[in-house]
Amino acid sequence: MEITEMSIASPVVSWRKLVRCFSCFLLSLTAMSAEQQLKADDLTVTPTAHTPRQLAPGVLTVISPEPEEEETFSGPRPLVDVVKGIDNLDWNPNFTPETRTLLEQSKSVIYRRAIWNLEFAFMPLRLLHVDIPQADGRMESKLIWYLVYRVKNHGRHLMPTPQEDAWGNQLFNASEVGHSIRFFPRFILVSHEKKQSHMDQLLPAALKQIKIQERLGRPLLDSVSISQADIPISTERADHSVWGVATWTGVDPHTDFFSVFVRGLTNAYHFTDSPADFQPGKPPGFTRRTEAKTLQLNFWRPGDFVRENEQEVRFGIPGVSEPISDQSVLQLYGLNKRLDYQWLYR
Repeated sequence: MEITEMSIASPVVSWRKLVRCFSCFLLSLTAMSAEQQLKADDLTVTPTAHTPRQLAPGVLTVISPEPEEEETFSGPRPLVDVVKGIDNLDWNPNFTPETRTLLEQSKSVIYRRAIWNLEFAFMPLRLLHVDIPQADGRMESKLIWYLVYRVKNHGRHLMPTPQEDAWGNQLFNASEVGHSIRFFPRFILVSHEKKQSHMDQLLPAALKQIKIQERLGRPLLDSVSISQADIPISTERADHSVWGVATWTGVDPHTDFFSVFVRGLTNAYHFTDSPADFQPGKPPGFTRRTEAKTLQLNFWRPGDFVRENEQEVRFGIPGVSEPISDQSVLQLYGLNKRLDYQWLYR
């Protein structure tokens, strides 16, 4: 058999093509796995974890909602914009009682509303050094204070329901209803002795590092993305809770006594109107002052400004044996007695 040059080179060329194709195939697999890993990192931080991380007992502090039936109504109180803002309402009707006139009815108005609540749970407040990109493109290391939390919807929200008694009078009772909720959080860290307030900040670089640090195995959202999540009712069989994190920078290292105020866990509020401050021509509700129901979490640091670390942060209020010192500490938190947390209107 006659062997030509073409017959010898052909197997070599085919083998080289096969090697190149196999190399391209391996590169494509590597690229796909890297892309999948990045997507998994955004959601769960740990791509290999298929189940949420089980927290040790005591790591998560749970604050139960405290709904009250009185939160479903306000009044009776005068409707200032009608009583003070509309002229010529004081007249005597000929055929109906004077109490049925607009002026008399506006003097005693009851405002009714539905109230919902979320359960709030949080992990210990922690500190983390993170490289944050600046406007000029440089990276600057900053100390981040952050609080990882969980919100859960248990249902049992309050709805004022009208009922008639035996004489035809309309009465209202607060009945329990269930529906999904969206959480629009507002976190404020207040340093009591420094009289400084710090709003929760959006720090994507810090969020990525916190995900790696905590390894929750579940999505961890910031204060904007968590507001886009619909929170259904959780049951014993189905847990629909959502996890988020609040982050702060620039906290004074000399801070020893501080509180975190959380707003958005309920839509309950108080409001007051001041008839004396009413001014004609001003928009409705000009004299109204509204205060939202807020959760106050109290913390303290038995450390100093050198080498700040999370091991120094304690939940609650320190116990002081001296009465005078103890009272001065309580005054910093705005309390009359020792409370780790409280619901208030602010």
